[in-house]
Amino acid sequence: SPDIIHLPLLHALAATGKPLLISTGAATLAEVHAAIDALAHARDRITILQCVSSYPTPDDAAELGGIIALASALCVVIFDSEHTESTRTGATAVGLGARVLEKHFTYSRDAQGPDHRASLEEPGMAEYITLARAAPVNAAVRQACAPGSTLQIVKRVLPIEQDVRSVSRQSIVTRNALTMGSKLTRNDLTFKRPGTGLPPAMIEKIL
Repeated sequence: SPDIIHLPLLHALAATGKPLLISTGAATLAEVHAAIDALAHARDRITILQCVSSYPTPDDAAELGGIIALASALCVVIFDSEHTESTRTGATAVGLGARVLEKHFTYSRDAQGPDHRASLEEPGMAEYITLARAAPVNAAVRQACAPGSTLQIVKRVLPIEQDVRSVSRQSIVTRNALTMGSKLTRNDLTFKRPGTGLPPAMIEKIL
C-alpha cells in the first residue's frame, strides 16, 4: 500500500509484463487514480485491492464499501485485502464484487510480531474460506445500496491509517552528500522512508 504513490517503482513493475496487484491502504481516491493513470498502458493487467492499513483493523472499520466505490470509479478488477479478526468479511467482500481475497494466516495469534493479531489461525481460516465460497455474488451489493444502509460506499483514508501514510511511505532523498552547486542527476537520488518529504512521483519535477 505505501508504494501506490511510488510511480517509478510501479513503472518498473509494469515493464515486467506480469499482472499487477496494487493495494490502496491509506490512499485517497485521487492517489489511486494517479497510479492507474500512470499505468494506462498496463491497465488490462491491473487488479486493485481495497484495503485499510491498520493491524488489526476493527470490524466496524473494514470499509468494504470501498470495493463498490473503487469498481465504480476505476472500472478495473477489484479484490479485498483486510486485516480484521472476523471470519465473515470475505463473504461480504465477495457479495460486493471482490474476485480475489487476501487474508493473513498465522500459526498463533498470540505470537510476537506486528501481523499475528491481524491474522487467522487454521480453524478461523477454514471458516473464512467456507463462507467466502458460499457467498452469493452481488447479493451484498443490493443490500448495501438499499435505502437505510449504513455501509459507506466511498474510498477514504481513516484516522487509524495516518501513521502508515507518514511512516511507511517513502520520500525522495540523496544517495550521498552533495557539494554546493552540484547539478542533480537521477543517480544522485533514491527513495527512503519516512514519507514526510517529497513523494517519489515528483522525481521528474525535481530533476
